[in-house]
Amino acid sequence: AYWSFYTDEIPEGLAPGMRVSFTASLYHPSGASNPDGYDFREELLRRGVTVGVFGMGGLEISSPDYFFFPGWAAALRHTLSSRLVQALGEEAGGYASTMLLGSRSLIAQDDRSAFSRLGIAHILSVSGFHVGVLVSVFAALFRLLHLRQGLRLALYALLLGLYSAVCGFSQPVIRASLLILSGLAGRMLSRPRSSLHLLCAVFSLMLLCSPVQLTGLSFQLSFGAVLGISLITPYLNSLWRPRGRLLRWVWNGLSAGIGAQLGILLPELYAFQELPLAGLLVNIPMLAVSSALILLYWAVLL
Repeated sequence: AYWSFYTDEIPEGLAPGMRVSFTASLYHPSGASNPDGYDFREELLRRGVTVGVFGMGGLEISSPDYFFFPGWAAALRHTLSSRLVQALGEEAGGYASTMLLGSRSLIAQDDRSAFSRLGIAHILSVSGFHVGVLVSVFAALFRLLHLRQGLRLALYALLLGLYSAVCGFSQPVIRASLLILSGLAGRMLSRPRSSLHLLCAVFSLMLLCSPVQLTGLSFQLSFGAVLGISLITPYLNSLWRPRGRLLRWVWNGLSAGIGAQLGILLPELYAFQELPLAGLLVNIPMLAVSSALILLYWAVLL
């Protein structure tokens, strides 16, 4: 259920993961009021929410008297966000919490709008890019420990499942986790791994579980970016093969960035009716900067 209420300040003791009881009005969220307008009902359905409740009459707050995993994950996310804000300050901690845990409410609306106008709002949303950075850290650690492939796959599944829960079972995190795990499983089983086949498998699985995802911009951008990387990036890499390792790494990064940008071009134009030209130039260096920031934020959190 989607719970909303008006109040001057959050009631004392009310925090994610707490148990609450109250009297409220039950309602069904409404759809788009204008053609192609924002559809609140569809957005909630993508999050698995089917009804809304309004009000908090006679609110009583208590700690859960039994273990409830989603509540525990929400409480952990709230605790980690608070620790980041304490360590880095309100502004920097808000950005760190957003990029690691998806707590976008900690960033001012004006700042979020500025990121959107530049075409780099995806940096503030925990997505496949953020999951990929985290998996790269795990991969380096597992190589140092010389773990077997089967154990690696089990640890990846456990860690990514926990990370998805802490991020509120965010659909982009789930999509990226499934794509990564399916690729790792194919490697462990010595099976051919076509990026397009893996992408189609995850695409079909997500729609079988929740068909309403198809109309979501986040869904379209996620698969568009990976599709661009799968189709366009190899072509760009074939045009030029630098000899130096550093130059090759830079060119591969540029090719991946260009492929991703071209892959999300149509969904962006359809959704926003504008093309942020600055984003085409800013996105590529921002990927390198945000990768470094994510690693540093994880170090601070640890």
